Amino acid sequence: MSVNAAAKPLGTDELLTAHKALIDRLDELIHLTRLGRLEDGHILRFLHNDQEIRLSLPYAERDYIQRNVVRTGTFYEIRQLELLRQSGLVPENATILDVGANIGNHTVFFAKAFRPVRLICVEPQDTARRVLAMNIDLNGLPGVTILDCLLGSADGYGEAADFRRGNLGGTSFRECGEGGLSMRTLDSVLEKEALGNADFVKIDVEGMHLEVLAGATRLLRDVRPVVWIELRAQKKEYDPAVEIFARFGYREKLRLGPNDFVFAGA
Repeated sequence: MSVNAAAKPLGTDELLTAHKALIDRLDELIHLTRLGRLEDGHILRFLHNDQEIRLSLPYAERDYIQRNVVRTGTFYEIRQLELLRQSGLVPENATILDVGANIGNHTVFFAKAFRPVRLICVEPQDTARRVLAMNIDLNGLPGVTILDCLLGSADGYGEAADFRRGNLGGTSFRECGEGGLSMRTLDSVLEKEALGNADFVKIDVEGMHLEVLAGATRLLRDVRPVVWIELRAQKKEYDPAVEIFARFGYREKLRLGPNDFVFAGA
């Protein structure tokens, strides 16, 4: 009997597995080709709303968000960002707080779309914060403040709970005792850096949202900015956050995606 005659035909599952492996390999080759076309400094240049955007993406080979920007050739979460812009909830010349700014993808969009008078970024990760500073500089954004701390329920300290090498934006933090990373409250940032005013706040803190909201009593009670907050469905984070917002007369105004919600005062 010949070798060919003895070979068994592949079943459906085996064919699907082989097909997926081939697609994954082709996708990776395409991605590597795109990486090779980045400018010196791992910079991607693209147009958005007739404005030239430049983003440095030094970890785009593996990082989830940076890889997505290279693949699509535009901002990460562009659909959500455009929905927010079109909603009219964020005025021009606003004071904006970007809590969990990561590499500045949303920061740059906010600066270009809303032309804020003041833009404050909070990012506790050293690696992400270095790229954030570079992207602010690449896009010529004056007057942007970068804070190297995390936010929580009180001034104190925090630490990384789960560092995500393949997704810097997915790294989570937690409050702790002495040492670790500097931790402040949103109310503290409001008073010292935002000069007592905020029109829009984005909060993406990978599970520390309740602690961040606990440290934002004056912000929510007296200043009452529009808030975009990530609440992960699989972690059942929505209901506890809604209870806090309701205490201050806030309600959901816009759903940008399955995990992204915009709240505003009634």
